[in-house]
Amino acid sequence: MRQAPGAILGGMPKSSTLARLEAAILLGVAVAVVAWVSWMAPRSPVLALLGAVAIALGHSFFLAAEFLLVPLTRRGDPAPAASARELLRAWWVETWLDVVVFAWRQPFRWRRHPDRLAGPGVHGRRGVVLVHGIVCNRGFWNPWLARLEAQGCAFVAVNLEPVFASIDDHLECVDKAVAGV
Repeated sequence: MRQAPGAILGGMPKSSTLARLEAAILLGVAVAVVAWVSWMAPRSPVLALLGAVAIALGHSFFLAAEFLLVPLTRRGDPAPAASARELLRAWWVETWLDVVVFAWRQPFRWRRHPDRLAGPGVHGRRGVVLVHGIVCNRGFWNPWLARLEAQGCAFVAVNLEPVFASIDDHLECVDKAVAGV
């Protein structure tokens, strides 16, 4: 099946349940931050600020706990252990990337790069099918999609929905993407 330049595989989905869920969570977090600051600021501006940061970046506390457990999980691993500084830097990068991915790319920018099966330089070349993991959508791949687009590479980034379904329920979507590429 030959597609027109810029055509996408069967059309990119018009909506993403995960994007709506993440946007709703962000709205809830914003409401919680505003409520906390409104209640606490007259009593203690410092506690208001600290609480707002704790609410907004609550996920980073769970990440910190995971990073603190790293030494316990590496028994028998021949690779050199990460230093405290390396673990701290990895935690900070992971905290930042979580915000970028789950609070920007996935809820608001998942349609940024449409699937590309035709266009300048695409005909006759190999392509790429990108399949995200659990609790992700195609917005996760935006940096890779931009690079593939710049290289003139054909690509499809699937959106596996419903979000919490078995991987077996997504076989048709992935098969269709592979066949298209």
